[in-house]
Amino acid sequence: MALKSVVGKGGFASWVRKLKHKSGVYRIVSKGKTLYVGSSSKNRMYGTLTRHFQRWERSRPADMTGYVFDRKNVLVEVKVTSAGEIALSTEKAWIARFDPLLNRENSEYNDDPIEDDDLVDALASIVQEGIPF
Repeated sequence: MALKSVVGKGGFASWVRKLKHKSGVYRIVSKGKTLYVGSSSKNRMYGTLTRHFQRWERSRPADMTGYVFDRKNVLVEVKVTSAGEIALSTEKAWIARFDPLLNRENSEYNDDPIEDDDLVDALASIVQEGIPF
């Protein structure tokens, strides 16, 4: 599947809604850079992917749901797989292939939405942490 927008009329695009009850791997891209690669190995691809585009109120760190992106400023690629180990092994392969900025060991977790205007600042903070491009 090619890179596509997740934005649709009144919410998520129809192709995103079709991910319910499926497993697979996804990558989130902005300005030609892969920001994040993730997977769902338990037939929860829709929920796993869409949580990256929703505001979350958290009362404690254990409520962490992952990085949050502005859905209007990113593109997403998805590969549907069978559940379990295939999704996880595909995720590892995509991380090796695309070298996403936010999957690197030293990247600092931040659940504030990454929007187009502050994308440069977000990437700069990663570089300041000593993570090479």
